[in-house]
Amino acid sequence: MGTAGDKEKPVSNALPNNSSEQTKADATVSDACTRSGALALLLSVALCLLIPAWAQRKKEVAFGRYLACRFNLQLSVDTLNEDPVWRTFRDSNRDAESIALAQLPSQGCVGSAVPAATGKAQEQPAVALGDDVGQSRAPGGPTAAGRKIRPPSAPTLVSMCAVTFMPEIPRIVDVLKRLNDSQLLTESRGYSNFYDFSIVRWATRRTYLVYRNSVANGCAKKEIDAPHEGRTSDQFVPAINTDVLLACLTIRDVADLAQFERPTVTDPDQLGARVRREIEIAPGSLPRDLVLGSIFAEVLLAFVLVYFGAFAREAVSSPNFPAPGTLFSAFSGSRWTLLVLLLALWGPFAASVAVAIASRQPWLVFWSALVLGAVASAHRALQQKSYFATLSLRRRTKPGTNKTPRDSETTEQSPNLEV
Repeated sequence: MGTAGDKEKPVSNALPNNSSEQTKADATVSDACTRSGALALLLSVALCLLIPAWAQRKKEVAFGRYLACRFNLQLSVDTLNEDPVWRTFRDSNRDAESIALAQLPSQGCVGSAVPAATGKAQEQPAVALGDDVGQSRAPGGPTAAGRKIRPPSAPTLVSMCAVTFMPEIPRIVDVLKRLNDSQLLTESRGYSNFYDFSIVRWATRRTYLVYRNSVANGCAKKEIDAPHEGRTSDQFVPAINTDVLLACLTIRDVADLAQFERPTVTDPDQLGARVRREIEIAPGSLPRDLVLGSIFAEVLLAFVLVYFGAFAREAVSSPNFPAPGTLFSAFSGSRWTLLVLLLALWGPFAASVAVAIASRQPWLVFWSALVLGAVASAHRALQQKSYFATLSLRRRTKPGTNKTPRDSETTEQSPNLEV
């Protein structure tokens, strides 16, 4: 009890200003962390949006290879029909277009016949020469003095043959082998619904021609369908045994396949990943190419995270951390908001890893490692003040430790009141 002259002082529960007052430096650091963190999250979302494009890229590359094979097949057939060696072979063999590809020669013979000799040399046969010579040598016969011995007449219908290589036939065989790739046809079907049906119809036509010729002349000495482990998807296209394919298809069949479901390219975007514009984003944002867009986003994300980590270390060095009204003070109010900040901190690394897995590009793995280093550095800086300590399971199991750092600081700084 105090004396009567003593005045009662009012009791105040306000926090002391020496440890909780927000300084200008704290506000500047918090503002920088907020802007860089928001930009990092936006870049993470942009990277996540690139994942479907990377998943589609494999199908686009396969479709580009399919188009190249189809165009090369048509070009090889047209070039073969214009080849003079093939024309000579076809004129001398009426069934040339019905011969199997495995039996077609890759070389042809171009020949021309020499016309028969004309004039006086043809009027007197070579037999007379033999008779004159025989009579001149016979005993008692007329002598050969004063008579001219003629040379034999030139041979008739002599053909001169020049062997010439026909490169179109090996090219046709090579293109058919590449088009017989089950993985190529299966992945190409996923490019679009239109080409999905077109490729199925073309593969069905090819199988029909092989089965028809196999029934007609027994050209299939093996199983027609190539063995496979199993259908991995509903769009699976089985391959044909290579030996059976070459033994049962003829030039006439190849010409039919070259024209059947012939791809028509009216828009350059239909050519696939190497030509079409893959990303349509407004100017000043990510590049429109998928590869360049991914690299640009990864580089910018790594730089922004380094920027965030630098200012996070600056904020931790402040004696008022986390000062009220700052980013770190707002998120430390409860475990849920603290968990959100932790997920936001590690979200860019998760997005970078997801893009690297979807693209299967080694250089994106390198940039993911840089992003990991930047995120780990910022996390380590915040853990110097045990910022995420309340999220620890071991800490939550101990009694009396369910207070946030901000609540503990408030309790320690509150004055003891005597009654």
